[in-house]
Amino acid sequence: GGLNKLYKEKQLYDSLSQIINMEQYNRWLAFNYLILNGDYADELFLFLNPETNRFDIIPWDYDDVFASGPHEGLKRRNQILGDRLLFSSETKFDLMIVEDDYLYSNYLKTFYEVVNILTPEFMREVFEQAYLELHPFFTNPAVIAQSKYDEHGLTTLNMLQDDLNIHYQFLVRRRSAVKNKIAVDLKLISQ
Repeated sequence: GGLNKLYKEKQLYDSLSQIINMEQYNRWLAFNYLILNGDYADELFLFLNPETNRFDIIPWDYDDVFASGPHEGLKRRNQILGDRLLFSSETKFDLMIVEDDYLYSNYLKTFYEVVNILTPEFMREVFEQAYLELHPFFTNPAVIAQSKYDEHGLTTLNMLQDDLNIHYQFLVRRRSAVKNKIAVDLKLISQ
């Protein structure tokens, strides 16, 4: 937490990049924002990469996606972050990124690359793969019978198809809106 007291902007980014893979970390932050991961701040392993002598990341536990708000609450998040494109305000490190214009603009540039990779076609393939992997469970009567104990009750293959399609359409719209917001924010920061 002391680097941001010693350095600002490019010097801070360069110093952090010697310790942690900032490109990788920014991609992880962007992905969590895009998919509305409500609980990700503590869902990350850091490991020291012996080849680069800096920390790389391993994300885990994506069970809280498409959340209506982050783990700490949407009101608190909005008070702290405003319209910055970060889904959670839980960690000091993430706050440092959004509070420093140079770090934040690097984050936004990485985010723009992420949304360009996650095209509607690419996301469609991911959703189709999810359907193919879930299909055998949804055609097994014993599994379907157990779904009566799930939060939403008894499920069907049609419900799976509808749910996947709704989430796919949501992500396509969200991706487009986020891409436009990034472009606007990058222009504002550079002025």
